Amino acid sequence: MSAFEAGYQGAVTLRLRLPGESLSAREARRAVATWAVTRGIGPDLDDLELVTSELVANAAAHGMGVVTLEAEDSGDVVRIRVTDHGTTGLVPRESNSNDDSGRGLLIVSALSRAWGSAVGDGVTEVWAELLVARR
Repeated sequence: MSAFEAGYQGAVTLRLRLPGESLSAREARRAVATWAVTRGIGPDLDDLELVTSELVANAAAHGMGVVTLEAEDSGDVVRIRVTDHGTTGLVPRESNSNDDSGRGLLIVSALSRAWGSAVGDGVTEVWAELLVARR
């Protein structure tokens, strides 16, 4: 029996290229939510949507040019990967109660099973893996 006959679907990936602007975070959030629902992921998509929008917002704010979003479904884990054309390293920073921003990576860290980043060849990549439930 082949893997196809056994019902194995493999990883399914969503890919989007978005402008490097703040509204792209909202578009990415909506796209990932719609994609996740079509894959049977849910019922609670809040963490997945929030991590996606935080990563895209960071790329739009600190990177340059087009932001690329990929979401890969591999069963009980969804991996979100965001790249931009920037060379800014990412480190969660301490913020105080007076800061209007600066908590995005702390949120990503708290909601993700794992996350990380890499910078090289003029590209910054940030990824996060989230455990997901199925309907």
